[in-house]
Amino acid sequence: MLVKDNFCVLRSDDTGNTHRGRKDTNEVVLTILNLSDCIHFLQNTSKDISRLPGYQDFIGKMKKMITFFSKSNYSVADLDKSRKDAGISKGLSKNIELIRDRVRSGKLQPKDKDVLNTLKNVGTYARFRSDMHEYMAILDPIARSLWALESPHTNAALCKE
Repeated sequence: MLVKDNFCVLRSDDTGNTHRGRKDTNEVVLTILNLSDCIHFLQNTSKDISRLPGYQDFIGKMKKMITFFSKSNYSVADLDKSRKDAGISKGLSKNIELIRDRVRSGKLQPKDKDVLNTLKNVGTYARFRSDMHEYMAILDPIARSLWALESPHTNAALCKE
């Protein structure tokens, strides 16, 4: 049975019917917050941040690295083995040092000169890592919020973790 005491927020897209439903419910149960279409606002914010000129070089390199791994079964297998041996979970940000070590040792050989230079050159690598950490520090809270808002089983504490 649905009981009003079990709900604190209504969230949906802004189509006519759902907008009206949120409004009507909020008029009857005054303690329920009407969050409108915050998910699309957060997604658009992420897109806008990703389009900023300061992140274009970093995002371009990330795309090239992802493309490299998506087209090389050997590289994925090598990275998976190395990652498991080192006890590192999946994720480019968690594995970037391992990837760099594999490239510098010649075990992984990206064909793209920009990716190769980024991983081998100390200066460009330091800049790439700095950009990656900055970008993730900005977008991680938005991603966590989106995850929590989209989940049917969530609470406010999950956005803070």
